[in-house]
Amino acid sequence: MYRYMLQFVTLLETIIFPQEKDSCMRDWLREKRNFLKLTQEEVAKQLDISRAHYTQIELGQRNPSPKLAKSISNLLDVPWTKFFEDIDGS
Repeated sequence: MYRYMLQFVTLLETIIFPQEKDSCMRDWLREKRNFLKLTQEEVAKQLDISRAHYTQIELGQRNPSPKLAKSISNLLDVPWTKFFEDIDGS
């Protein structure tokens, strides 16, 4: 039940606060998390950060430290440098 509530809240956030086309939303990160059937809450818990912090990273509103990027990389099997490619438009 809690998982569905989180998904509902996430859906509401996308409706209420839609991302602009120019945003640097990290779709690749969200898609990888969804592929692994993990919620933002589950990922955040494993990383020992708040769900809000992880959500901001996933939405591109916040950049992880290199240490946190490496932790996310290990958990989701994505290259840690990809977080920083978004910054310079690569």
